[in-house]
Amino acid sequence: MLDKTTCSNAKFVQLENDLSLLSKLKEEKGLAEIKDDRLKELGTEGIIAVVCPDGFQKHDVFGHLCKYNDQKQVHDPGLNGGGMLMCPTNPHYALEGRALINSVTGAWKLGKGKTIIVLSHWPCGQADEDNYPLARVLLDTLTADDHLTAILGVSSEVVLPLFHVDWTPFERNLEKKRRRTYVIKNAARKILAG
Repeated sequence: MLDKTTCSNAKFVQLENDLSLLSKLKEEKGLAEIKDDRLKELGTEGIIAVVCPDGFQKHDVFGHLCKYNDQKQVHDPGLNGGGMLMCPTNPHYALEGRALINSVTGAWKLGKGKTIIVLSHWPCGQADEDNYPLARVLLDTLTADDHLTAILGVSSEVVLPLFHVDWTPFERNLEKKRRRTYVIKNAARKILAG
């Protein structure tokens, strides 16, 4: 969790810029909040969710996914960085990305779920560690979605790129946090490129 008292001015400005970019993506339809009905539909036959194990975000994400899954069947092959690691140009692809792909492929073959979620989040400690800007996290998540869809030979409806946003990164009280999960739309590619 971020702390205002130890956050540098440069980091604070970057967070403000990222929040502005996320707002723009929402306004221009690059991000669409996932609806409860859609989550309920996705959860009926299990979900394979590639999610970062960040303790501040994962509980919120999984609580939401399990809420609409009668059997609470969410298979979780997570590593720090989540879905973006499966992008072939991500610096962690050779080890972590391939490991995640192997785990997802195995879970898919074992019938652990009919929907695969490729999820990254913001703010992200792994992205900070790698000096990855927000736009790169989003684009890597979309590319990971495309890559996994091709590897599995499934339709784009099976693999879903999601992005979990903490709109209140400095709020320490979890009850007061404002977090939302969005589908990353292909329109985000054009918005981020422009």
